[in-house]
Amino acid sequence: GSITLDFLIGMPSIVETWLDFTRFDMGIPTEIGSLQTLQSFSCSFCTLTGTIPTEIGNLGATTDRIWLFQNQLTGTIPSEIGLLSRAIILYFEGNQLSGTMPNEICLNKEPFGILSELGSDCDEGNPSFVDCPCCSCCGEFQCGDFN
Repeated sequence: GSITLDFLIGMPSIVETWLDFTRFDMGIPTEIGSLQTLQSFSCSFCTLTGTIPTEIGNLGATTDRIWLFQNQLTGTIPSEIGLLSRAIILYFEGNQLSGTMPNEICLNKEPFGILSELGSDCDEGNPSFVDCPCCSCCGEFQCGDFN
C-alpha cells in the first residue's frame, strides 16, 4: 500500500516531523491542525498534491518552521498561515501554487514580526507565479532547494 500522513494524527505530542524525499502522492490531511505540539514540519520533495489545508493555521501557538517546497501543491497559499505567529521559516516554492502571498503572512515578516525566511515561486517568468512582495527568496534556485 501507499504511505500516508495519517500516522501523524495518532501522535498527540509530536514536536518535529522531517519526511523529506518520502513519496506520498496525496494531500496534507486537514487533521494536521490538531497537532498542537508540532513545532517543525518538513515535507519537501514528497510529491504532495492538492491544496494546503486552511487548518494548518490552527498550529499558531507552537509551529515555527514549515518546509513544503518541491511538491505538487496547487491553489493559493491560505491566509490562515498568518495565524502562525511564532513562524520564523516558511517555504512554499517549487509547487504549482498561484495568486498572491496573503497580507496576513507578510505582516508576520521582519521587521513587523519574527518571520525571517519566506520563500515562494515569486520569480518572474515562473509558470506557477505567486505575487509576493515580502518574500525573502523567489524560486527554487534563489531559495537554495538544491544546495
